Amino acid sequence: MADAIRSKVIRADVVSAYSHCPRKAFLLHCTEERGTPHEYQVILEEHTNVSRTRYLAALQQTSTSIRSYKDGNISSGIDVLTEANFKAADLDGYCDVLTKVSGTRRENTSTYEPTIVVGTQRIEKDQLFHLSFTGFVLGQIQGRPPAMGYLVTAGGERHRANLQPTYKIVRSIVERIRSWSADSPAQPPAVILNKHCPYCPFKSTCTRLAEAADDLSLLDRMTPKLTQRYHGKGIFTVNQLSFLFKPRRRRRRPAVPPPHFDLEIQALAIRTGKIYIQTLPEIQRSDIELFLDIEGVPDQQFSYLIGLLIHDRGSATHHAFWGEHDRG
Repeated sequence: MADAIRSKVIRADVVSAYSHCPRKAFLLHCTEERGTPHEYQVILEEHTNVSRTRYLAALQQTSTSIRSYKDGNISSGIDVLTEANFKAADLDGYCDVLTKVSGTRRENTSTYEPTIVVGTQRIEKDQLFHLSFTGFVLGQIQGRPPAMGYLVTAGGERHRANLQPTYKIVRSIVERIRSWSADSPAQPPAVILNKHCPYCPFKSTCTRLAEAADDLSLLDRMTPKLTQRYHGKGIFTVNQLSFLFKPRRRRRRPAVPPPHFDLEIQALAIRTGKIYIQTLPEIQRSDIELFLDIEGVPDQQFSYLIGLLIHDRGSATHHAFWGEHDRG
C-alpha cells in the first residue's frame, strides 16, 4: 500500500478535492476507491467536454501560430499550445490552452499562461484551485509561475484570474499530500461532513461513518471552528451536545429575542425524536395576500418560471410567468 502511494503523482483533481475535503483528496490519491459519481457531476463533465470542443475549434480559426502540446514545446516559442499535459517531478498538470506572454524588456523572456475550460456558467472555488495548481506545475517547468490564468465558462466567456494569491495555499496542499506518502501506513483524515458532501462520490460511506460515531458534523451549520470549540469543552458527539441545552426562564415581560439557529436544540431534537420551537411565530394576515414561487437554474443565474398566487378575501387565483428566452 505505501509503495503504491509513493509511486503516484499529484494531480489537479486531488488538489481541487482537498479544497473541499481533505478526506476526499486522500481517498482519491491514496486508495483505489472512487465511490459513486453524482449525476450532477456527470452532467458537468459532459458540458465541459462540449464547451472544450467548441472553444478549441474557435481558437483554431483565430490563431495563426497554434500547435498541439508536446514535451519541449514550451521552449519552441509557439504562441498557442493546446491540450497540454506536463509533468514536473511528482506533479502532473493539464490545461486546455497555453498562451505565450512576453516579459519585460529587462527580463527579455517569455512565459506561458494556462487556460482551462469548465462546464459551469459561474466560476467555482475548486476550478480556481485547479487553475492555480496548473500554474504551479507550469512554474516548475518554465522557471517562473504565471501571474495570471484564464477560465472559460460554458457560455464561452473568458475570465482572467490572478493566481499569485493562491500559490501559497496550493503549495501547502501539495506538501500535505506528499506527507501522506511519507507515512506508513497513511491514515485518512477524520470524517467531517460539509456542504460539498451531496455532490461527493464518497457521500454514503462518510455518512455511515459519521452516524456510527455520532459525529458533530451531522448537525446543520456545524463549522470546523465550532467543532474545535466543542472539542475543547469535551463535547465530541451529538448526544453529548444535546445535554447542553437549557431553556431560558420566562420573564414577566418577555422581550422578543432575535431569531437564531441553535445547534444544541437541534442535537436535543435528534436525541429525543421531537420537534422544539423556541418562539411561536406571529404571522400577520391581511385581506389581500401575494405568494411568489420562483424556479430557475442557479448556476446560470436564470429564473425561467415565476408563479404568483393571489389570495383576495377568500378567493384564490394563480398566474404563471414563463421566461421568454432560453439561456441554457
